[in-house]
Amino acid sequence: MRKVLSIFVAVGLVVVFSSALQATVVPLGNESLTDLLGSNYTALGGGVMITPMSHSDLETEVYSRAFTNNAGLYAYLYQINNNLPASNAFVEMFTLGGFYGAAANIEMGYLSGDIPSGFLSEGQTSHMANVNASVGPTLSYYYLDGFDSSIFAGEHSIVMYAMSNYSPNVITGNVINSATASGPVIGVVIPEPATMCLLALGGLIIRKRK
Repeated sequence: MRKVLSIFVAVGLVVVFSSALQATVVPLGNESLTDLLGSNYTALGGGVMITPMSHSDLETEVYSRAFTNNAGLYAYLYQINNNLPASNAFVEMFTLGGFYGAAANIEMGYLSGDIPSGFLSEGQTSHMANVNASVGPTLSYYYLDGFDSSIFAGEHSIVMYAMSNYSPNVITGNVINSATASGPVIGVVIPEPATMCLLALGGLIIRKRK
């Protein structure tokens, strides 16, 4: 049994290490929502989506919502709330799987002001972020204990953002320490085939007019 467990651990470490090698570190910005979208931004959806994410020794909630400047630019906001039992393990990483269109030049960071209603003020700041454009794509925010940024029981993260030119849908978020807790969050998915056809047709019409 120990031999089998060791094999699984080794394989897991190889996968994580390989994924990290393919990822590009993204400098973390520190902007207000007005800085990101202008003063006339609009909140999308009926409110902040609050998703419980838990496993054997971790119970958290992840807050998510999208905002737009109404001109094709979107800010996706996320916050981790590790507010449940005091025995909770601390959070070391938050990832977003399948964040369509994410590339090395994506803007990621945390809000310095204009904290929208439904999110908590202040909180632990991620010390690093990266994007793996070839797997997912996947966005990652790190809260490692060695950098004094872990989110312990009773604490929450600062509001994080990721920018995109694509409209919102539901993707998978992952809260990670020694294991992974997952759940649905607001994000960007591959546009539906019908939408892609309309986009392509629009491009043809524009070229024809030119």
